[in-house]
Amino acid sequence: MVKNPVSLDAKATHGYDDILHTEYPLKNRDIIKHPKMTIEDRAKIFAPFAALKGYEEAIA
Repeated sequence: MVKNPVSLDAKATHGYDDILHTEYPLKNRDIIKHPKMTIEDRAKIFAPFAALKGYEEAIA
């Protein structure tokens, strides 16, 4: 059996307990301050990729 060279001992991770045990923000909808982006607006972001060869086939 190969040992993991990067062990997570308690002393090394103790300083990160507040981060490690924090709930992921997207689970709590109360802290999301902006509306969800529409499909049309998201498409505008990726429109420049349409110039790439093979883009249409890749997304089909």
